[in-house]
Amino acid sequence: MEFDLNITFDAAYQVIANGKLVATSNEEPKSIMWSFDMQKPMSSYLLAFAIGNYDKKTIASASGIPIELYYYPQDSLRVEPTYRHTKTMFDFLETEIGLRYPWQNYKQIPVKDFLYSGMENTTATIFSDAYVIDTTAFIDKNYVNVNAHELAHQWFGNLVTATNGNHHWLQEGFATYYALLAEKEVFGDDYFYWKLHKTAEQLQSMSEDNKGEALTDAKASSLTFYEKGAWALVALRNQLGENAFKTGIKNYLETYKFKNVTIQNFLAEMEQASGKNLGTFESVWLSNTNFPTIEAKTYLKNNSESLAAYFELQEKLENTTDKAEKLNFITEIYGKTNSTTLKSALISKYFTLLPEEFIKNVFLSNEIELRQAIILATDSIPETLKSDYETLLDDKSYLTLESALYKLWASFPEDQKKYLDATDGVVGLPNKNIRLLWLTLAIASQNYNGLKTKEYFDELTSYTNPKYGTETRQTAFTYLYQTLGLTDANLKDLADASVHHSWQFKKFARNLIDELVKDADYKNRIKELVLTLNIEEQRYIKSKL
Repeated sequence: MEFDLNITFDAAYQVIANGKLVATSNEEPKSIMWSFDMQKPMSSYLLAFAIGNYDKKTIASASGIPIELYYYPQDSLRVEPTYRHTKTMFDFLETEIGLRYPWQNYKQIPVKDFLYSGMENTTATIFSDAYVIDTTAFIDKNYVNVNAHELAHQWFGNLVTATNGNHHWLQEGFATYYALLAEKEVFGDDYFYWKLHKTAEQLQSMSEDNKGEALTDAKASSLTFYEKGAWALVALRNQLGENAFKTGIKNYLETYKFKNVTIQNFLAEMEQASGKNLGTFESVWLSNTNFPTIEAKTYLKNNSESLAAYFELQEKLENTTDKAEKLNFITEIYGKTNSTTLKSALISKYFTLLPEEFIKNVFLSNEIELRQAIILATDSIPETLKSDYETLLDDKSYLTLESALYKLWASFPEDQKKYLDATDGVVGLPNKNIRLLWLTLAIASQNYNGLKTKEYFDELTSYTNPKYGTETRQTAFTYLYQTLGLTDANLKDLADASVHHSWQFKKFARNLIDELVKDADYKNRIKELVLTLNIEEQRYIKSKL
């Protein structure tokens, strides 16, 4: 049905909802009524609104659709890296799908502690503010994929909506596939095919463990609906040819726009557009619980030169036990390829076979992705490569810096002060990955700024507080539990976390409480804090005592 919303709230805040804001009116006392108009019907689960302290930047698609990019006022410098490539992907999807964006406008709103990466509410996508990043963080964790996925849902899921869970593929599989195409437009073919390769490996492993699922199973996992679903569309496009595929997609959306659909509705449109019977496709890709690994690998080999080389290398390595011969095969393919993704995969998978001279040359390449692959694959740093690894502290990557700081600190105790001085003040990703590690190491280091040890400890313990995001809190809890111990304030914050609305964070907190109550001292301290907790927290904590 069509939804028009009137929302009255404190005038100090911004209200954002589905549709177009058509009016605001002052209400007493000090409130505003915000009126939003939707011109077309949508499914009720897509109704949403967000209220907060936001600013916005408005851009427009090539077709003239207003795109409103919301952000917290303090994050003005993060708008560009957070929403990077938004217009490019919007314009691409309109062209690729062949049907103009079907709504009046498009809005994106970050929120704290959101349950998911993003949610595709019609015209008003809400996403986790963990994706609100600076330029350095872009290489490590960016919003591009989630951005494209939720945008694709505006057609697949919002314009046409599955009748029930048995047809959920029509939403998540399609959004995943079109997000991949949008990323391909931005990052190139290599990115696209290697990402498909990664999900194919996950799906193959699932099948080998006899845990494979059909795309028609309403209780299937996210990996099935999203990734196997995207693969099914890759296979369908490959089978039908680009023209028939795109014609069928457009006809499907035109025929069923603002309506509910089934898989059979979709297949009928694709059969009509292509003149082909899709019974085999349906049995192999939709109703079959196993992932068609051979078909997927053949597709990748035929379409990606770097993956074809990678598969060939794997076959060669399987046929020899000689380490020198294996190294020759690896270095030969590494030297021939221009694919950074392939080079990174070779470093990650075969790092223990690589000699120091090879690693030195990778460092000298100054390719940030390859240097990151080295530090992530390293267990301990040899003295002979110490100076090379130290250069990683200058790389524009927070994940590289986090791993390099810890591994250098652990490998060379005599230089701990130097490494801590070099990274003092760096916060890192939105989850404060660098700062939390730095504080822990600074406290654990002998004779490092002893006069500030209490200040460092107080700061570290403060990050378990509910005012911080769940990722920050979880890391702080983990570091404190593993090294320094939890204060009474931390235990109260943990009780708060044990009833949090985010099930992932709640599960972490409850597991940690299970460990703590095994310790008599912690158990007694928790008992003494019970009466300071709210009713919901008390109920859960008492059940554990």
